[in-house]
Amino acid sequence: MYSMKTYGITALFMGMFMGSAQAAVEFEWWHPFGGVIGETVAEIADNFNAANPDIVVKSVNKGGYADTLNAGIAAFRAGEQPGILLALGRDAPTLLTSDAVYPVYKLLPDNGYDVNWKRFIRPALALFSDDNGPVSLPFNSSTAILWYNVDAFEKAGITTLPKTWDELATTARKIKAAGYECALTAGWPNWVHLDTYSQMHEIEVATNNNGMDGWDTKMVFNERPRYVNHIKRLKSWIDEGLYTYSGRTGGAALATFTSEKCVMAFQSSANTGDVIKTAKFEWSATYVPYETGIESPKNSLIGGGSLFVMAGHSNEVNAAIAKFMNHLIQVPQQKDWHKKTGYAPISLDAYEELKAEGYYEENPTQELAILQMSRGGTPGNLNRGLRFGYASQVYTVMNEELERVWAGEKEVQPALDDAARRGSEIIARFSKTIGQ
Repeated sequence: MYSMKTYGITALFMGMFMGSAQAAVEFEWWHPFGGVIGETVAEIADNFNAANPDIVVKSVNKGGYADTLNAGIAAFRAGEQPGILLALGRDAPTLLTSDAVYPVYKLLPDNGYDVNWKRFIRPALALFSDDNGPVSLPFNSSTAILWYNVDAFEKAGITTLPKTWDELATTARKIKAAGYECALTAGWPNWVHLDTYSQMHEIEVATNNNGMDGWDTKMVFNERPRYVNHIKRLKSWIDEGLYTYSGRTGGAALATFTSEKCVMAFQSSANTGDVIKTAKFEWSATYVPYETGIESPKNSLIGGGSLFVMAGHSNEVNAAIAKFMNHLIQVPQQKDWHKKTGYAPISLDAYEELKAEGYYEENPTQELAILQMSRGGTPGNLNRGLRFGYASQVYTVMNEELERVWAGEKEVQPALDDAARRGSEIIARFSKTIGQ
């Protein structure tokens, strides 16, 4: 039985503990991740909390990317916004043009953190930056690469990896001749065939330098012969049986590759973990091809999401968020995230340290994304990203029109003309909404 004295001391310590717990600064980090990546995100928060008992970061899965963005917008309007919201790159304009964001380039120095942004992968930062610097922090960064079945290549007698689109056609024909039903497919085909293709070849697919220099943007990809011819080529490959359309997103394309139905697949570099887990054959990956005659292809486009700090919190909460964001860009955390998920480290210091340790000698496919996104030096006006309002709606229109082409219901040029017109109308609505 407790004596009154013992009870008093116990109550005192309990009160001190509860007071300390209540004194911790809390904020939520909303994201769209489930599975292994979701578990890794939760682990990041838990480890940070353990090292910083005065701060509690709560990682919260809010569904998919669209669900997370919509929930964040609704929460901000209700005054119940999270501290950090993860948004997909193509949805960034909604936040970049709002008053709902505390820019990272301001948050970090406001709280005593000096960051040398020159030591980060430039294409990763460009998509989420304004004239003053990074508005948000790129987090789950990846790019499209070409995965291939090594066993199938050997069976088909393929000894050289395709570097150009012409060479890719030759490779696909050898695969078909070897008896494989599906030679080539693509996950997130607009990401591969519009975004990545146009960036690598410096094609103006939209005005204002592909939307990076203004919101009153017009789609003009239908007027660019190289891009139009690329789509015509894909249609001819579908007719020949060299290319298989696997839908608008990435899941089906990945499954056809890992199940050995399809020998090659354009897919995210961040699918490394999935391929390791499910593929029962020897596999590897290589760069996205470029056009014959191009001596120096440029960087590919980054995919994935970025962390936006939501405005409207107290100075105390902002200081806690800044400490966490600074933690995320440190070399040990960048390396750990890269190894566990396959997403690229955006820190050049982390990449160089991994390379010096020999990590990429054992994991060469994980270096591909970094090399491909960094290729060509500092990005120019036409290969530093694509950015336009209501982009998800624009891509829906693109998919609708292209699916009519793949099905043989519409010719390429009329389909692209309609896609450009409809996409431009959607962007104009966004521009009008923000007063431009």
